[in-house]
Formats: sequence, C-alpha cells, structure tokens
Amino acid sequence: MIIPPDYANLTLGDRLAGRRMRIGLKFPDCSIVEHVLASGTDLMFGVGGPGVFAVPGWTRPDLCLISRGRSLALGPGMTLHMCHDDGKDRMQGSFEELSQAGVSFPLYINVSRLNIHVNELLSLVMEYMPDKPTPEQASAD
Repeated sequence: MIIPPDYANLTLGDRLAGRRMRIGLKFPDCSIVEHVLASGTDLMFGVGGPGVFAVPGWTRPDLCLISRGRSLALGPGMTLHMCHDDGKDRMQGSFEELSQAGVSFPLYINVSRLNIHVNELLSLVMEYMPDKPTPEQASAD
C-alpha cells in the first residue's frame, strides 16, 4: 500500500475541473472498450440502461464508481492505483488497506490517472484528458 503523506492537500484536482475523461474498460474475455466522457459525468456500471455501462454477467445493483467526474466511491474488494502523469503522488492499495490507513471514501480525485480493479468482471483505467487535445486524441474521438 502506498499513500502520499499529504494526499488530502494535493491541488491538481482544481486543474482537472472541466476536463474530459478517457476510460478503458477491461472485461474477463480480455476485450477492452474505450470511451471518452464529458467533464462531470457519473461513471456507472451495472446490467445496462440510461447512463449505465453494461457489464456482462453483472448481477449486483448498479454501481456509481465516480460521481460528477471527481468523487471516487471505492468499495470492499476493489483495488486502486492512482497517480499523476509523471507517477508522482501515487496512491495504491485495496479498499480495506486504504480504509484502515485512514483514507475515507468517497475520495476526491486529485490526480490525473487511475487504474481500478472493481471485481472479477471489470477493471478500468481512466485519465483526465488535457484541456486541448493533441491531434492523435482529437482523431480518436
């Protein structure tokens, strides 16, 4: 488990406001689906429906993993790796390890990259995209 000593005081979060989110969803069959979401979007998973990403085999209630594009609701059994683009201010560990160390959830996202293992059905990577997309990013949208 890794927690930056001043994780509650990191300020990049304010610079992330208004940025789109690029997510990659990985499923057990090794398929990967990429999406670009508008700033402030809720990231929900479940059996499907309006605003919910369908996860094959999902039998639990819908899960709002990220609300308003900024608040991470990690839960039991999930693991998190997050940091800035340059790898600084890294935080990683399971929900249980982080909670035991005093990290409370939902957690305000103040770094630019996240990798979350939700459960046996889903893992995801997420990054906040730059304010001005590069030509490669613009063509990917």
